[in-house]
Formats: sequence, C-alpha cells, structure tokens
Amino acid sequence: LGTVWMATDSGLIQHRDGQFRVFGENEGLPDTRLFRILDDQRGRFWLTSNAGLMQVSQDELEDIAAGSRQRLAVSVYGRDDGMASTQC
Repeated sequence: LGTVWMATDSGLIQHRDGQFRVFGENEGLPDTRLFRILDDQRGRFWLTSNAGLMQVSQDELEDIAAGSRQRLAVSVYGRDDGMASTQC
C-alpha cells in the first residue's frame, strides 16, 4: 500500500505495512507539534511548526526506522533567518 506520513501534535508519524512509527524529540525534532509536511521531491520533507520551519532528510527518517541511525540532522529556520515569526 505504500507509506503515509502525518504531521501531528505528537510528532511526525509514518504508517507503513499496518505499523505506526513516531518521530519526535528522541529522534532529533526540536518541536513535536507539527502542522504540515511538504515533500520537495528532492529527498527532503519540510515541516511547519510553532518552532519554525524544519527540514529533514527522508533517507535519515528511513535509516531511523530501519534501526541504522538514531537521530536526525534537522535544519531549522526562524526569525534569525528572516522569517517574520517562528510559527508557520
């Protein structure tokens, strides 16, 4: 059936093969209250939150799900980067 990704107030959730996997603070997300996921079709997800705009690697997410990696290298963009607000 494929994979479904969900932005929730509990983190980024992956649904695959009838199983749910939650990616949150333990995996490196600075905020787990997420509003939206944007797929840039270049291997990254952009996540909107109260803490700014986050960029995460889809490959890193898959590595964590497979157990070969523990934490994401998350890029976070906010006021220091020219955004009017960290909420987006």
